Amino acid sequence: MLCCNIHSVSQAIRSVADYFAGIYSGESFMYNRLHNLELVHENFLQAVWPLFWYSCAYVGGAGLIALFLGIWVGVRFASSTGWLKEVVGFCNVVPDLMMAMTLQLLVIWVYKRTGVLFANVMTIEQEEAVLLPILVLFILPFVYVVRLVSHLTHAELSKEYVLLAKAKGIPRSAILNRHVLRNVLPQVRAHLPQLVSAMIGSMIVVEQWMNVNGAGWFILHKFERTSLLTYPVLVNSLFLLVILFMCLYGLMQLAFSLIVRRVAHD
Repeated sequence: MLCCNIHSVSQAIRSVADYFAGIYSGESFMYNRLHNLELVHENFLQAVWPLFWYSCAYVGGAGLIALFLGIWVGVRFASSTGWLKEVVGFCNVVPDLMMAMTLQLLVIWVYKRTGVLFANVMTIEQEEAVLLPILVLFILPFVYVVRLVSHLTHAELSKEYVLLAKAKGIPRSAILNRHVLRNVLPQVRAHLPQLVSAMIGSMIVVEQWMNVNGAGWFILHKFERTSLLTYPVLVNSLFLLVILFMCLYGLMQLAFSLIVRRVAHD
């Protein structure tokens, strides 16, 4: 048992050393791909970068819209007790795969009833699924931000400075936009890492389920073929997800800075 453990550790160290040694020569970025039942040697970076930017664009766009609308709606949902708030709460616990399946079934049902196909349910050859993946990746962070902002705003509304502002006759909209929102935004900003991580996880699930040719689809496609999965492919895939997280997190932080600056000048 001890000999096996020592052998495993030495093999892991050798794999790490070989990977870093192959960075300079570029060998660590090469992988094998099956093409017409033959193995083709290709560059990992050249193959994945177009898919990476495609995923970054539509996930980032969906996240930005969800962030802006989620903050605006969440502030106004703080004192709401209607059925719409209950629907938002329910959507917050629905898994991303179930959300994707539900929207696909809804599109198919509308198509059978009206003959109108307003979105492709998955990518097949030249027919790309664009609207549904973006919609799924918008809904999940949107309901998360709405619930978070609504909860934080509701807690702020019971504090003394809000009661004092109400006693002075300051309009509710002014209290929310000029005072409450300024205290809520820093707390929301602290949740951005969790939000971006959840979006990347949803992206991988949606791309695989709807056959979207993005970074998540590319990674899982390589992991499905265990015979082609090598240590460099594993490490490159991990680095790819880290870079994707950093890009999306930086984009969300930039957007949040604009929101904070706008609120500060109101």
